[in-house]
Amino acid sequence: MDISVTNGISKPPFEFDGPTFLFKNQGNENHWIEIELEGVVSNRDGVGAQLHATAGGITQLREQNAGSHCRAQNHQRIHFGLGPNTMVDVLEIRWPNGTTQEIYDIPADQIIQITEATLSPVPEFDETPTVVHLNSCYPNPFNPSTTITFVLGQSQPVTLSIHDAAGRLVAKLIDGGIYPEGTSEFAWNGRSGNGSQVSSGVYFLRLQAGSITRMNKMVMLK
Repeated sequence: MDISVTNGISKPPFEFDGPTFLFKNQGNENHWIEIELEGVVSNRDGVGAQLHATAGGITQLREQNAGSHCRAQNHQRIHFGLGPNTMVDVLEIRWPNGTTQEIYDIPADQIIQITEATLSPVPEFDETPTVVHLNSCYPNPFNPSTTITFVLGQSQPVTLSIHDAAGRLVAKLIDGGIYPEGTSEFAWNGRSGNGSQVSSGVYFLRLQAGSITRMNKMVMLK
């Protein structure tokens, strides 16, 4: 991010008559996302909100505050650096009034505005299961295969995929198939979508059921 610095005397009357410097980020190949909050039930600027952004298996935390110092201020927008990841898998916002909002699959490199959701009547049928658990695979680390289990609160279309540490798709194990309520088991043989054996390293397992996404980390050792 860019930084502006104003120099001056650091004692009363705090005269800032020195030169101003702008440290400007000239850009790189990394990705980012910025969020503007608009509170409805909470305060207008969302001060006190906590934001958790998950991309590539890594979750970052930012908090919306009213200032960082008596003579310094960050931009009001919430900024997340995403590195090589081109999408935020899930953004969770915990508003000051106690409600939680989740948004999925947000493309990177944009500024988005999010308005606090208000309570609405519960629909007669909700396609989102009340329970979605992705258990740790076993064994982990593994070679050459591992077993994946997940739990659904009701029958639901499921997508199950493997991604490398950079967020690239390695293999799609389940592509929208409907799985029953309860525990399901799936084995991965350590091969990519084209059938080749994957190399040693860290991989991420991504389960999506309805609007809910769960992720776990696994390690292939040779």
